[in-house]
Amino acid sequence: MRLLIRLFLTCLSIFSFLNLQAQDSTEVQKESFFNRKGMIAIGFYKINASEESYVNKAYDLGEGYEVSALGYIAPHVVLGARISVFRGSVTDPTFVGNYYVTQFNLTGAQVGYHFFEEKRIQIILQGGLGWVNYRHAKAKAKDFKDSGFSYYLNPQLSFSIFKWLALYGTLDLRYDKLKVQTAAEIQDAFDQVTYLNTSFGVRFKL
Repeated sequence: MRLLIRLFLTCLSIFSFLNLQAQDSTEVQKESFFNRKGMIAIGFYKINASEESYVNKAYDLGEGYEVSALGYIAPHVVLGARISVFRGSVTDPTFVGNYYVTQFNLTGAQVGYHFFEEKRIQIILQGGLGWVNYRHAKAKAKDFKDSGFSYYLNPQLSFSIFKWLALYGTLDLRYDKLKVQTAAEIQDAFDQVTYLNTSFGVRFKL
């Protein structure tokens, strides 16, 4: 909740500044993304893990954040990188082990296709491949981590406020495949996690 409040206040400050500085705030002329170099997006990351996974069963998941930077390599086509981070507090240590909190980190490559643009509204189809690590913290012992690969499809809908600034929302279908050794009968619950996450924030067009 504190993270939500901080981002809301940050966005509010940005919009207040823009209202004072922008000369064309009442009208955004249609401008092709393809005439720009790229975009940087910063936003909240809301987590929704699949019901059968240990992430869903054993954690109280908090909101996280994500950052992406994409550049145009051809008309309609963008390529770049993505980072997402969120944390979860362990609610059932008998299920996952003797640790109390985990930070879930993703760093990956992302490609996108600019599918639709009409006045203020844009749609970009995105997807990619990344590296994940789940860093577990213990109270009186050395931290340890599980790592693996992540595959994701995350189309983005945005609404332009100015030529260089937009609000966006993303639906993120994500599959993490981890290198975890455990009993065969529960292997599927620990070595793979499927998410259907959402994110929203601001995007700066370069």
